[in-house]
Amino acid sequence: MMSSGYLTSQDLQLIDTLLAEHRTGSGNRTTETELRTGRLLIDLMSNGVQEEDQLRQKLRHHLESLRSTEIALSEWENEGGASYLPRHYDSRHRIAPLGCMRSSAASAVRETCVPEHDGDHTGRKSGFSLP
Repeated sequence: MMSSGYLTSQDLQLIDTLLAEHRTGSGNRTTETELRTGRLLIDLMSNGVQEEDQLRQKLRHHLESLRSTEIALSEWENEGGASYLPRHYDSRHRIAPLGCMRSSAASAVRETCVPEHDGDHTGRKSGFSLP
């Protein structure tokens, strides 16, 4: 295993084995994912994680977090993503007032606060309302 600042042939063989397991177990294999996974394994080995089981566990956790991120982004895009802003949205009002803040990012996109017109038939001053 890695004793100095260099990877040995055993270290490289272990990394190759773990990457091969990832390739066969993953339906969504890309070059970017492969590079990130390899870098993760090299960083872990450089920081003292040298047991195969520990590396496999850390790799599994990393890949699960990547999948959950991909799923969340896919759902966000399928729901309209950033294109959900109302047609009459004015870029000068990107920052919502405190009364219009929402607890989650998804509801903040869906419920973007937009300014009302200056006054209405009741004589009220302008404020903010949901579209």
